Formats: sequence, structure tokens, C-alpha cells
Amino acid sequence: MPNVAMDEDTKASDRRGPIAFFARSPVAANMMMLLFLGAGTVAALLLPVQSTPDFDPRAIQVTVPYPGATAEEVEESVTQRVEERVRGVIGVRRVRSVAQQGIGTVTAELDTFATAALVLADVQRAVESLDDFPPEFAEKPRVERQPLLRNVATVAVVSATASESDLRRAAELVQERLLAQPTISHVELFGVRDYEVSIEVSEAALLRNDLTVEEVATALQRASVNQTSGELRTGGGGVVIRTSAKRQQAAEFADIAVLTRPDGSMLRLGDVAEIQDGFTDDELASRIDGRPAVFLRVRESDAGEPQVVAAAQAVMAAAAKIELPAGIDVVSWEDGSERVRIRTWRMVANAALGITLVFAFLILVFDLRFATWITLGIPIAFMGGVLMFEPLGLTINSMTLLALVLVTGIVVDDAIVVGESIAVQHESGNTGVAGAIAGARAVVGPVVTGVVTTMVAFAILAFMPGPVGQMVSAVPYVVVAVLAVSLLEAFVILPAHLAYGRRWSRPPLADVQAGVRRWLDELRDDVVVRAISAALLRPWLTIAASVAFLAVAVLLVSTSLVRFVLYDPPADVDRLSVHLAFPVGTPFAVTERAVDQVVGAADATDRAAEGDPFGAIAVIVGGDLAAEVDSIDAGHQDSDYASHLATVVAVLNDEPARSLSSTELMHMWRSRVGQLQGAESVAYNASSMVTIPEVGFVLTHNDADTLARAGDDFEEYLAGQEGVYGTTTSLAPGKRQFDIEVNSLGIAIGLTADEVAAQLRDRFHGVDVQRNQRGRDEMKVVVRYPGEERLTLADILDERIPLPANLAQGGGQGAQGGGAMQGLFGAMPGMPAQGANAGLPVPGVPLALVAQVTETQGLAAIERQDGRRSVLIEARVDTAQRTPNSVNADLEGDLLPRLLAEYPGLDFEYAGQLELQERTFDVLALLVAVAGLIIYGLIAIQLKSYSLPLVVIAAVPFAAAGAVVGHLLLGYDLSAYSVFGMVAIGGVVVNDVLVLLDRYRTIRAQAGQRADVAMVAAATRHRFRAILLTTVTTLTALLPTIYTGSAFSAPLIPLVISMVAGLAFANAVLLFFVPALLTVLEGLQERFGDYPSETPAPDTPSGA
Repeated sequence: MPNVAMDEDTKASDRRGPIAFFARSPVAANMMMLLFLGAGTVAALLLPVQSTPDFDPRAIQVTVPYPGATAEEVEESVTQRVEERVRGVIGVRRVRSVAQQGIGTVTAELDTFATAALVLADVQRAVESLDDFPPEFAEKPRVERQPLLRNVATVAVVSATASESDLRRAAELVQERLLAQPTISHVELFGVRDYEVSIEVSEAALLRNDLTVEEVATALQRASVNQTSGELRTGGGGVVIRTSAKRQQAAEFADIAVLTRPDGSMLRLGDVAEIQDGFTDDELASRIDGRPAVFLRVRESDAGEPQVVAAAQAVMAAAAKIELPAGIDVVSWEDGSERVRIRTWRMVANAALGITLVFAFLILVFDLRFATWITLGIPIAFMGGVLMFEPLGLTINSMTLLALVLVTGIVVDDAIVVGESIAVQHESGNTGVAGAIAGARAVVGPVVTGVVTTMVAFAILAFMPGPVGQMVSAVPYVVVAVLAVSLLEAFVILPAHLAYGRRWSRPPLADVQAGVRRWLDELRDDVVVRAISAALLRPWLTIAASVAFLAVAVLLVSTSLVRFVLYDPPADVDRLSVHLAFPVGTPFAVTERAVDQVVGAADATDRAAEGDPFGAIAVIVGGDLAAEVDSIDAGHQDSDYASHLATVVAVLNDEPARSLSSTELMHMWRSRVGQLQGAESVAYNASSMVTIPEVGFVLTHNDADTLARAGDDFEEYLAGQEGVYGTTTSLAPGKRQFDIEVNSLGIAIGLTADEVAAQLRDRFHGVDVQRNQRGRDEMKVVVRYPGEERLTLADILDERIPLPANLAQGGGQGAQGGGAMQGLFGAMPGMPAQGANAGLPVPGVPLALVAQVTETQGLAAIERQDGRRSVLIEARVDTAQRTPNSVNADLEGDLLPRLLAEYPGLDFEYAGQLELQERTFDVLALLVAVAGLIIYGLIAIQLKSYSLPLVVIAAVPFAAAGAVVGHLLLGYDLSAYSVFGMVAIGGVVVNDVLVLLDRYRTIRAQAGQRADVAMVAAATRHRFRAILLTTVTTLTALLPTIYTGSAFSAPLIPLVISMVAGLAFANAVLLFFVPALLTVLEGLQERFGDYPSETPAPDTPSGA
């Protein structure tokens, strides 16, 4: 009777829990499957599609335009003051500032875990609390997070015959047509000068009419104004009183009265000034294949759909072309949608190929029905994971698609373990629903724990700092979402599918499957188990051999047989660029000659290379045309255009037009360019993504001269290093400048420094009278001297400085006043003589008489870091010759100790990739420790042991060792992505070891005695097929990414290699290492203490 009751309880428990419910209700399981597939497909179609994930620079930027100010003035009045306030804000990791001519920028870099919105508000309040800020003539500070404006597409308006005005108007027409589309929100013109109304008044005209530039500007400001003056409340309603006199076009300014004579006649602006409606004084030229061009960049600040945007852009550009004047064309320069389309379909193809290969392997081992339903779990998990993209803030991009490819093999692991367990039940005679329930419940504990540990391991990648870390930050979110759904599918949907129906395999497939299973059984029993049993007889030797394998991996890295390079650019890209920088103040013509040399070298390379490698070539002289697809944009700054800057960008044709890679073409191009005389830096870029210099150091010192000498020594040392090129320093000299100091004579007659400075600023820099809106752009109206009177030192020395009021009128003191003037200055041209001219206004005195003019040269930019003057020195490294770490080792072992000894008080910090590497591994070490503790706790709970989790964790380093060996065999360098792959595959290795230990624990508990070699071997034998299947399917799913990857995914291949090789080598070693370690652990337990006697056999709650 008791036995009958127990059987009834068992049967009742078999019917309880979600596993039993869905196994007995296939309709419910199928509805859940259809829900995931259908809803996931709809979600995938509605999700935004991007090229890459959004990148957050994690920085707050304070920008203060200060027109006309030198770098020294900007540092003293702007950057230094802002920096002092911002440094105390909580959440700011570092403060860097750059003072340039006309603008100051302070950048506050955020701590890894700081909340950007809170820090932004605190920085805003800190800047607003500054007294008497900003200084006079400076514009209002802009405090903002550094945004990312994503380039969606770029078109260009080109013409060989149109004027600059006609070309810009045509570009504005295209811009309007593009912005009229609902999918386009940001179109920016580039490579063209801004509008400006220039009112030029000569010195002769001012003297002839007794006027000053300031007086002319004041007259304009008073006459050109729109202002509301109130409202009349009439019986018919309110009537607004408004003055509408603001001038917009150049011709409208000509009739403004600037002077009314005693006789009532008026002097109008058109009588004394030349009014031009044109462009700013910037020297700028942009061309595509020799034709003048204006670029239009279609950009998105939020996650958009590049395909839709680019398609609309192309259609509207074609429509706008119809209305453009003859001789003006619109050409496509960069289409982001094509890049997205190629990357997306390559990733989808890789995933599809991986799934196909997994199915092909499973069908060799399992019945066709088992193999089909196990493989179908992959798309079910994928679509279920995609359903979570929107709540998680994810989009479809190259990284989320890569995550799906990476997780393909891991997803099928759960289904294989469950399916294999059910298959064992069926083979033992427990068929149907009961066998499916029993098989699923038998592995629910280790599988759930293994999946969670894998999630924890991948979650580390979500917190990596820097651009590389942010690139992979989307991966853990996708992996966690997909694994959560796969876990649900493995225990809720799969048992229902495997519980019913007959075998689907028929000869000859069934015969092949039987043969493969026999071969696997023979391999397991005759080779693996025997080898393991032999190894367990000498467990210490087995452990020593395994540790030796780890030592070999460490040796490979330490001796640079396997090199470490933080970031390798893509192997092949679709465009090359050369960025030129000459000393600040270099004439435009000099820069243009250098550009012609670079373009000529490109033409020579095109002729020398096989086929037709080069397509269009774009140049911009006087600015920087970024070749990057995605770039951080801090807003337009006055320093965007400068005569010493230039860029040449060459678009490469696709295969088969070219047979050489972009890297090979870049080497050919660089060798043909040769030496560019006078260039401070020449940066060759063969990447479509933002790249960071491999070597970077920031030197800081309180003394500017000491810092400059140390920086020169550092730059000279780097320039002499093999494999190092493109060395740049932030201590570049600025423009020549004339320092004005009022002399004793000027002081004697009452002149002050601020009066002299104001007069010179008005005449040479100009007075900003008003700003008008012309279309979508702001247009300045400026009053100043004509260009021909602002060319030479003589123009400054001969400039007439108005005298103080008590000396300016000779008639004020009669002949005595004129005599006093003659006594001070003597008879000079332009000075009134005694007698007949007494009483006439004195036009002023030449600057040369009342001031000392000294020529000096300041810095192009003054950088500060955390309160001290700093210099940033960066260089590129040819990774084919040496690694950045080897360059760093030379610097730290040789140069830096000498500099620190020679210049007391000098300090340094890493920058560029070196800084990123240091930050990445500091954060990684912390996160790995935290994840290790979490994983240990999960395993300890599952295995109900404090010591067995140590066996599991001890297995993880073998994955890293295997990854190193894999890089060696495949000829790849280790990179940051390699390390991320090692961390991620650690969770999979834990899963496999956990399955083995769970079975071992079950056998040991059932035997009720001390474990021996037979028990350990039996556990390995029982789980061998599951471990082998999960390993092979994971490798099979990932291999297509290595061998069919695109140029974009090339840097990510090391991540895949780490996962493939790490898993392969780790599981091969672990089949021997883990049993040997278990045997040693058992011996130690027997000698020093027992396992807890209350450790029960693993059981599964009846509600599962």
C-alpha cells in the first residue's frame, strides 16, 4: 500500500510544473513558438538599422568663442578660469582645455560610472557661477555633452564654370529639398565659406569726413533695427507699434546716414564705404576631381534608418538636379545605406551559414526529428531576443548582428544538452512524454546555472570604457536576451516537440546516423575513457601537463611570439585620406602646392597599380574633410577653416577594378608623396572608422619653457624610432603677432592701452554690427578697413590713433594749443600747423610714435590638463613592423627616466591607445573579480559544495590559453577584442564543466561511498557526448565569421578566434584536467576532511 501511494505521488509530481505542463500541451508550446517567431520578425522589420552602435564620448564640453583673441588671451581669460571651476565637479575624471586663436574649449571627461546628465547640470552651474564671465568681445559659453552626429550620406554639388555664389545657392537648394523629407533632420554644408556683408571704410575716407570705424558702426546699429514699441488699444482692437528698418541685403545699407553736416546735408554710408555682399575672409577651396565642390552631409543625431534616409537623399538630389542651372551637377560622395546593406547581409549570411552547419552536424548524431527541433531553437531564441531590442534601447547594427552570430553556438548548447538527455531517456526505454519530462528535469539545474554564468561572463563587456568598449557594449545585452529566450525554449518548447511522434530518419540517413553514433561510442569508450583512466592513475602528472600548457601560452605572449595590439584597423576599406597640417599662418598658396603634390602622387599610384584602383579624389584646402563615417562633432568652430590645413580623400573602386588592398595602396601612395616641405604633420588614414593614435603621452609642467623643451626632446626621440611615423605635438607655433605697448610719449598725452587696443580692433578685426538670418545660416555684417589696408606692418605703424579730447581740437586753446602739439610731435605730415590751420581737428597721431610694436610668435594652441600646462605628443605605429607596447617599453625604459631626471617637476600620463589600454584592463580586472564571485556563488549553490566551484573556475584559464594558441596558429595578433572573447567564452567553459561535475556528483551520491577513478571516469563517459556536441556546434557556428568576414568585421575576428580556439583547446584539456583535479581533491578531502555528510543526491523540484 505505501508503495502504491508513493507511485501516485510520483505520477502527480510528474504532472506539475511548467516543463510537465507544456510537454503535455503541445498546442501551448507551439503557440509560444509562433509568438516568438512572428512577433520577433515584426519587431526586426520595425527596428532602426544603423551601421554601428551609438557612441557616447562620455565628456562634457564648454566652448567659448572669443573672436580676435590670441591663444594666450583665451587661456588667461577663458580656459583657465573655467577649468578651475569644473575640476571640482563630482563625476569628472579629468579636465582638459585647449586655448586657440579665437576660441577656448574645456573638456571634462566623465568617470566610468558617472551619470552624464547630472554632471552636465553641475558643470553648467559651475560655469554660470563665474564672475565677470565671459570677457568682453567673447560670446556666450556653450555647455553641452559632446554629441555624435552620424554621417548617413554625403553628396556634393560640383561645377567647373559656376561662381562661388551660384554654387552655394545650388547647394542650398539641394539642402532645402533634402530637409523637406520627413526622414532627414540634419543636412550641413561643408567646404564652402559663410555669407558675410562686408562694409569696408578706408582710412582716407574716415579722415576726410572726421569719422571713426566705431562711429560708422554705431550709425549702422541705430539705423538698421527691428523693434516693437508697444501697442495701441483702439476701439477696433489692439494695434502693435513696430519699427521695421533692419537691412538684409548689401544694397539696403548704402542709404544709411552716418553723418549730418551743419548745413543739413547728410553723408550716407554708400558715399564713404564699399559694401560687399559676399563671403568671409577665409581662404578655402574644395574640389572633386578638379571641379569646385560644396559638400552636403546628411547626418542623424539619433538612431535613424540610414537606408531610408539615404534613399530619400538620393531621390531628392536627383529631383533638385533638374532645377539646377546648366553646368552644375549633384554627385554622390558617400552612401551610408550601401555600407549598412552590405554589412547587414554579410552578418545575416554568416548566421544562416552557421545555423546550416550546426544542423548538418546534428543530423549526423541525432534523429532527423531531434536535429530539426534542436536547430529550430536557434531562430526561436533569436526572434525572442529581438523582441527585447526596443526595451533595451538596441538597434539592428553590425555589432548586434555579430552578437547573434557569436551566440549561435551557445544557444544550441542548451538544446543539445536537453535533447541529448531526452534521447538517453528514450534509449533506456522511457519514451514519450514521461521520457521528455524526465530528460529535461535531469539537467535543469546545471543548464540553468550554466546559462546564468554565461550571462554573467558576457555582462562584463557592457561596462568596458572607451570607443572599443562601447563598440562591444551591445553584445552582452543581445546575448543575455537571446540566452534567456533559449533557456525558455529548451525547457518549455523543446520537450513538447521531442515527446511525440516517431523517428523521422530513414535509410540511408538512419544508417549513417547509427554509424556515427557507434563511432562516437567507440571513441568515447576505447580512446577517451581509457586515456582519462590512465591519466587519473597519475593525476599530479596530468595537472602538471595542463599547467605547462598554461605556461606555454604565457610564454607566447611575454616573448611577443603572439603580439598584443590593442586595436587593428580593418584589413580593407573603401577610401583613403591624407590630412596635412602646416605651421599656423602658412600662406594658402603653400598649402595648395602641397595638396597638388599629394594628388599627383595619387594619380601616379593609380597608373602604377594594376587595374583602376582609385575612383574620385576630393580635396579641401584650408580645412579638414573628415573621412570617418561616424565622428564626434562639437559644433562648428572658427578653427574649422584655416589656411594651414588640407585634406585629400581618395575613393577606392571595388573589386575586380582593383587587385590591391587599401593598405597596400596606402603604402604606395605614401611612398610616392615623398617629403612635404614645411609640413608639421602628414597623417595617412586607411580606415573608415575613427582610429586612435597607437602611441600617446601627455607631459605636464608648471613652467611653459621647460615643458616646451621636454616636448621637443620627446618628439625628436619618437621620430627616430623604427616603425613610428606621423609624430605630432600640440606645441606647434602659432601665427606671427605684433605686440603693442603704449610708450612714454603716448602715456604723456593721455593715451591708454585699452583705447589703443579698441581702435586697432575696430579697424583691423572689424566691428560686428549685426547678424542676419539668410536662409538657414547666420550672416554677419562687419565694418572694417579694406583688405588692402590690412596687409603689412606699415599699415599698423602708420595707423592714426585719435588723440584725447583736450588735445584733439587745436582751436580749443588757440595758437597755444597748436604750439603745444608742435612741441610734442614736431612738424609731421597730417599734423595741423600753427597759424592758418589752427583750430582744425587733429586727425590723430601715427601708432609708431605713441607705441612700441614688437614682433613675437605665440603658440597655435595652449593645452592644459588638470590645472597644469600640458603638451600632447602622439604618433602612429606600423603594426606590421612592431607593436605599440614595444614602443612604450622603449619610452619607459629609456627616454622617460632621462626626461624626468633632466626636467624636475615634469610629469606624464598615457594618452591615445596606451591610455585606453590601461583604463580597459583596470576596469576589466575589477569586473572579472566581481563576476568571478557571482559565478562562484551560483555554482556553489548548484553543486552544494564550497570546493567543487573552485574546480570549475580553475578551468577558465585554459580557455584564455587556448585562445592564445589559436591566434598563433591562425597568424593573428591579440587585441582588445581577443580579450573580450576570452572573457565571454569563459562562461561557456564553465557551463561544460558544470554539466560534468553535476553528473559526477550524482554518481557519487548514488554510490554512497568515496569516489574512485571509476566514478570520475563514468561521469566523464556519461557527459562526453554532450560536451563534444556543444563544443563542435559552437565552433561550427562561429567559423563562417572567420573565413567569410567583411573588411568591417576584420578587427572583430580576434574575438571570434578567442571563442573558437578557447573552447576547442579548453575542452580538450579539461577532459583530463578536471577529472585529475577531482581525484586530487578527493584525496585531500580524505586526508584532511570529508565532504559535508549532508550532501544529498541532486534532485529536481517537482514543480520544475
